[in-house]
Amino acid sequence: MIRTSRANNPPRAAGGFALIEMVVALAVVALVVALVLPRVAREPGPGALEAKAYEIASIFRDDRNAAMLGRREVVSRIDMTNKVASSGSRDRAVKVPDSVGIELVQAQTEAFPGGGGIRFYPDGRASGGVVTLHRGRYGYRVSVNWLTAHVDVEPVTAVARR
Repeated sequence: MIRTSRANNPPRAAGGFALIEMVVALAVVALVVALVLPRVAREPGPGALEAKAYEIASIFRDDRNAAMLGRREVVSRIDMTNKVASSGSRDRAVKVPDSVGIELVQAQTEAFPGGGGIRFYPDGRASGGVVTLHRGRYGYRVSVNWLTAHVDVEPVTAVARR
């Protein structure tokens, strides 16, 4: 007697084989992805670059406000060697990723070895300066007006390198 299935069809010898093939293929793909993804360079995207610019602008604004409220001078420091912007009024700093370029233009009186700063005065003025963050052709400029101490962030394209 020949064995048949309930539908009176002969049984298939490879029943379930396609499912096993599919599971093995998915396991191989998962293994390849797990090995390749950590090796891909984790560069910050344009949004992360913009976020860093706004974080630095926030430090400048905090220091400007602290200078006016505390009736004292406050200096925001930019360490170009370590790529860190730090507040002169609070324990706060922003680290710029190594893959991001940083440029600083400030008053000569605020320069120090390896960096510089922007000084905010109690009367609402500042020494002024510009911090530019860039990666590739795009970047963001954080500028501080010397007369009004107004802090502004604007996108920059085709950043010129020195």
